[in-house]
Amino acid sequence: MQDMAQGIEYVNDVLFVGLAVVAFRQWRSRRDPQTAWVAVTFVLLSAVVIGGLVLPESGEQPWRVWATKALLVGLLLFPWALYRFTVSFQGSRPRVETVARALTAGVLALTVLLPDVPAPAVSARATVS
Repeated sequence: MQDMAQGIEYVNDVLFVGLAVVAFRQWRSRRDPQTAWVAVTFVLLSAVVIGGLVLPESGEQPWRVWATKALLVGLLLFPWALYRFTVSFQGSRPRVETVARALTAGVLALTVLLPDVPAPAVSARATVS
């Protein structure tokens, strides 16, 4: 069962990367804000997916901590990219824009300032084969 779940996870990863390629190609042909933000959204997700696949799961090396923080920053920029995509159709009010920027910047700053990134907790079900 675990092999099937991992296989589905890999299929999902391939689909995200495929969507990023399609969105990027769409942006290259259209060059409008909407397709640009869709491309940014899926390229961010693809970068996080690929980074998560190649980053070792354990280790205390400083580069690994910073690589994990970079993946978290990419993941945390996903809502910002979705927000920018939606406002590219009609725009937003200045107050909403200011709040969105401040919240995004605050979360990103706190993520980068984390002294350490904790390892994911292993559930009891994951250890049973």
